[in-house]
Amino acid sequence: MRVNFKAREISLWDSAGMNYTNTQYIKAALQYLGDEYMRADDEIKGDELDVVKWMKTWTTADLSFECPQQDNDYDCGVFHLLNLCLLVEGEAITEDAYSQASINAKDARKTIAYILWRTSSNRSSRRQA
Repeated sequence: MRVNFKAREISLWDSAGMNYTNTQYIKAALQYLGDEYMRADDEIKGDELDVVKWMKTWTTADLSFECPQQDNDYDCGVFHLLNLCLLVEGEAITEDAYSQASINAKDARKTIAYILWRTSSNRSSRRQA
């Protein structure tokens, strides 16, 4: 899920496919933003009508069919991290951005594990110095 404050968009990509719970997640995220908006702005406290108007300025999208789909039930984290990398680099998440086969062929799980291990090792040694 990506919350783009500048564009007022909430987008969700689920590599397991479109699911009825995706809509619930998106609605919950928007409701959370509305609650925080009302809590943060003293002038509108208690004015739920203003918050509802503000929430209507946001767009939401379940883009799950437009993203790469996993072939198993255990690679969701790998797909999530790859999607995150695409977004950080300003790339679009498309159906053919990568595939389950490319993840398996490039040994992505081991690469991700190594990066996480290396990062956590560096962080702990920096704290001790």
